[in-house]
Amino acid sequence: MKLFCLLMLMCVVLTSCGPGNSAPALNTAGNADSENTGSSLSADEVIARGVVEELMQASLAQDQDKCKALLIKAEREKVMPSGASYGFNKDGDMESYTIGDVKSEGDEIIVNVSVVVKPPSKSDTMPVVLLKEETTWRISMDKTFSRYVAVLRERRKANAGD
Repeated sequence: MKLFCLLMLMCVVLTSCGPGNSAPALNTAGNADSENTGSSLSADEVIARGVVEELMQASLAQDQDKCKALLIKAEREKVMPSGASYGFNKDGDMESYTIGDVKSEGDEIIVNVSVVVKPPSKSDTMPVVLLKEETTWRISMDKTFSRYVAVLRERRKANAGD
């Protein structure tokens, strides 16, 4: 219940940020994160980071409805294959996550998230892609997975050269 209240408070703070204002970002422990806070992020980047935080909390809780609500409209309306997940924790094996750097690229905001999976406690970082729909930043899982596949290909290429 405390975590839910903290998450709701974070949403209020993030959505109340206007242009030129930014709120400190929260990490998975609910503490202000020294990384990516202050004037280094635009208001849109702070809000996008908060949306990703919501997705990751909903993923940990395996709350498919909440995860789905954070996606772009086209993906919310798409018929998902049986057994598919809207978040990152389909099998309940996500142990924790850390939100990393945030950057704007054209009409997208990219938020890097490191996810730790339960034993054998492997960690991987993936770029989560957000698009603005009307006035709201939403996650595009299609673009997120396309970027992640590109990252995996680059890693494979780099490892093949070793």
